[in-house]
Amino acid sequence: MRRNDWAEIKIFFNKVLSSERNERMGYAKKHLLVAMVLTGMVMGGALTAKADYDPRFRYGNSLDKTINQNWSVTLWSEFDTDNTSGHSLNAIDQELSIVYSGLAPWLDIGPGVGYWDAKSNGQWVDTTYPYGFITLKQTAFGLTFNDRNRFDAEIPEHYVGEGLTYRNALTIATVKKWTPLELQPFVSDEVFYNTRENQVSDNQAFVGFNFKVTKNIGASLSFMMDSSYKDEGARGFHWKKTPMAILSTSVNF
Repeated sequence: MRRNDWAEIKIFFNKVLSSERNERMGYAKKHLLVAMVLTGMVMGGALTAKADYDPRFRYGNSLDKTINQNWSVTLWSEFDTDNTSGHSLNAIDQELSIVYSGLAPWLDIGPGVGYWDAKSNGQWVDTTYPYGFITLKQTAFGLTFNDRNRFDAEIPEHYVGEGLTYRNALTIATVKKWTPLELQPFVSDEVFYNTRENQVSDNQAFVGFNFKVTKNIGASLSFMMDSSYKDEGARGFHWKKTPMAILSTSVNF
């Protein structure tokens, strides 16, 4: 057999092996995606079964502008539905943040201002709140840890009674991303501490995953259980749980 024939046979088998390897990887990616979806459904269903209210839905979007290696600006918009059968719009939240990352690679700081408008007893109630935040960042054991510490202060047209609020949000995500969509699972928990009442007023626990849509557009799907300390009149204050399905998008430019 001629040398050229051996060369062609070698090329052929390399293609076959490469094709088989890519096919196996494709099956593995599909199985991973299915496993993630099923796990999310099971966890979401288990948490929803313990909820006090029917699910709500949220869409969020962030516009992120990188000015240079130290400065960036983010505009966050959030739209929540109520838990009635029509799922009509119930709350709007918009926040404009300036982020400075030049002090240390593990630290972000910055100010911001937000506007919140929500239905309360059938009426829309709004408030404006400046805030400041410090975010600590660390990578270890194949995971990223983001610990955001933030203070909100209301400047209301119709005071909703929260006053100065401390918010601590810890988010843990995998460093590794899977499939061409760059799937990245995460869990997060945010605690709200009302300094006027000197008590925890809300806790929001999240589980979900981020993924890439295009080079400059990302998205995430998540499930959140919102636990709020509510006044029930004669029954006093009780913790009430509301499940929420969330779709978020982000645009970087």
